[in-house]
Amino acid sequence: MSPTCRPSCSHAPLLLFLFTMLAILLITLVAIAGLADPGLVLAFVSPSPRKEESSDKHSASILPYFALQKVLKEASPIYGTTAVNYGAESDTATWMSAYHDETLLVHMNIPGTHHAASWNHASAAQDSLEYINHLANLSAVRPDFYRCQARSIAVMLDAGIRVFDLRYALDVTRTNLVFWHGDALQSETASVDDVLYSLYNWLEWHKSEAILLSFQYEAGGNDAVTQAMLYATLTSPAARQYMVQARGDLGTLGQARGKITLLRRFDLDLLPPVYENSIPGVHFPPNNWTDNGPDMALIYNKTTGATAYIEDYYQPLTPNNSTAETNIRWKVNATEAHLRKAAWGDHPDSLYWTFASSTNTGHNPPITPVIQALGNGSKSTPDGGVNDQLLPFFQSMRGERLGIVMFDFYDDVVELVPTFLGLLAPDESVRFSGKHICCANFESRSRCRCFLLHNNPCFQIDSASASSSNQIIDTLTVLKTHKMFAQFQTSYSGIETSLQKLTDSIAAYNPSVRDAEELLAADEAVNKNIEQLVTHQQNHQRLASLRATADALDATIQNTIRLLADTRRDIQSIPSVDSEDRREVGVEELLQYAKFIAPTTVAPTFRKPLPDEDEQMPKKKEGATEVGANGIVTPVDVDTNPAYTKSGQDKKEAEPAAPPPPPPPPLPAYDFVPWPDHGKITAGALGDIQRMLDAGQDPAAVLSAEEQAEVDRKRKEQEAEERKRAEELERQQRDAFGDYSSGRRGTVVFNPDDL
Repeated sequence: MSPTCRPSCSHAPLLLFLFTMLAILLITLVAIAGLADPGLVLAFVSPSPRKEESSDKHSASILPYFALQKVLKEASPIYGTTAVNYGAESDTATWMSAYHDETLLVHMNIPGTHHAASWNHASAAQDSLEYINHLANLSAVRPDFYRCQARSIAVMLDAGIRVFDLRYALDVTRTNLVFWHGDALQSETASVDDVLYSLYNWLEWHKSEAILLSFQYEAGGNDAVTQAMLYATLTSPAARQYMVQARGDLGTLGQARGKITLLRRFDLDLLPPVYENSIPGVHFPPNNWTDNGPDMALIYNKTTGATAYIEDYYQPLTPNNSTAETNIRWKVNATEAHLRKAAWGDHPDSLYWTFASSTNTGHNPPITPVIQALGNGSKSTPDGGVNDQLLPFFQSMRGERLGIVMFDFYDDVVELVPTFLGLLAPDESVRFSGKHICCANFESRSRCRCFLLHNNPCFQIDSASASSSNQIIDTLTVLKTHKMFAQFQTSYSGIETSLQKLTDSIAAYNPSVRDAEELLAADEAVNKNIEQLVTHQQNHQRLASLRATADALDATIQNTIRLLADTRRDIQSIPSVDSEDRREVGVEELLQYAKFIAPTTVAPTFRKPLPDEDEQMPKKKEGATEVGANGIVTPVDVDTNPAYTKSGQDKKEAEPAAPPPPPPPPLPAYDFVPWPDHGKITAGALGDIQRMLDAGQDPAAVLSAEEQAEVDRKRKEQEAEERKRAEELERQQRDAFGDYSSGRRGTVVFNPDDL
């Protein structure tokens, strides 16, 4: 071998090794690129007619991948590590895919996380930020004071979390927007832009899902520079592509799929109005957000009046030395009261937003977010934390809309989020519009038709259980009871809050009149709720009584219907009798017989009862006088009356009283005949009239027996008067001329009338 070839020959194995490693590296990159975008593999393996064109396609395809990987790496302190194989994800990663596009977001149960960016705020992260904190003159604080989560945002997305509470501000160099929790910096490298691009990438792989981001300014120094940088981030071309552009309206799930809905807890008041008017999302003005409010109503669309009902009672106002169990109980009471309002309230189409997160680090010892959420693991918190106590509450709220609920350390209670997601099925969410009652009008044999309360279709129930109206009464009672219980819990929490404020002011030697007035108002609200509760119990007892009466009447009606059915069956079972001995009757014969029918006929057995003798004789009133006594009744003197004897009196008293006359014999049970027979008609007045007509006489000129008797009586009276006048005239003549029959001789006087 010549000396000139020795150097090249000696480097040949090394060059071969380098080319081999380069090939392996290239193949590895192609494989990774294929997982991220299958089109990249085709860019390497597909033949190309021109080398220059193939090189251009290769460069255009691989560069976005490297750029995305760089962004994901920079965002990892906040976003976390992106899973590569999405095919092995759990069902919760795509739980929204089962819901209909028409489902309103306000009708869904959507889990969220409070201070989602704080999951990596541990001691190691604090140590890595030591020099930056020193540069910003930030004092070191216990990490557990600010840490509210234990899982990254990427893991949260896979677990079903869809609402993220993120707090932003400028970094210590005032050149970039990063995430903070109070005065605790979460990361100097992971910017808001980086995390948003990570979320955009996740949505590319999960087109069925929707994300809601709550952005809130944190820490001091909110200036025009900060607002301008945030506006640029939220209105960039990528943001316009992946964010819902509607303003003041949450809309439907179909409109939000594959996009981010912005919940704006910030203002752009330091910029011209055009900035505020052009940024998308639902605006919750910070000045209208009640600090540490257990129950607030916030209008987010003045045009439509759309209102959000929010609970953000993040620091229970307990006494300074209260235990962790007391703080947990106060927070649970406020959270459950607000969730009951979401389920049973009067605003079914409004947004309900509940924060189950809380802390009280000002206590001694401090109560950190993890203690509030999970308890301290000792006997001092036997029921666990807020999450432990919310799990059985969720299990009792099957079928209810609770809205958005924000958790701390959601994953430590394993069944918490799955139970919350399972409260309202997809079909129930799309038909949800308030509370429900079912009735007994059936569309089919197995289902019932519903009528509405708050214009809301009810859940379907079996027809067997809907056959009674008692179920409607029970449902109404349950609805009223739950609503009253929620009101009572709210008013009681108001008393606790007002009392704590007043106690604190007294302890500070500065009693507050306003707090005292609030306490009185809260006490009046409790008294009013108690009065309503008493009325409710009275109404419940009344309903129970009416229900018993209704059941008894139902039983009576059922027995009556059953008896009628049996009677009808018996009547139908009787065979009909058709007599063979029948005589045909012509129409003329029937009419000839019908002319004798009287205008009014009664049954021959009808007899009007005669009044008793005592009833016929008018009773003599006490103190009445005899006729002719001139109003004076003269008593009879027993001693002076000769007709009165004691023996007669004794005899009269000895006689027994006459027995009452026997009742008349009952009339024979004649069969009812609607008209008299022919014999009775011919023997009566109608027969006489008919005979007169047959003889050619006018019945009107012929007197009846009564009329003839009256004429005879008057004739006799007239004859008697004429005889009386004749006798009187004869007596007068005798008195004038004397009595010739006396036998004496008398003088005759000439009377000219005798001529």
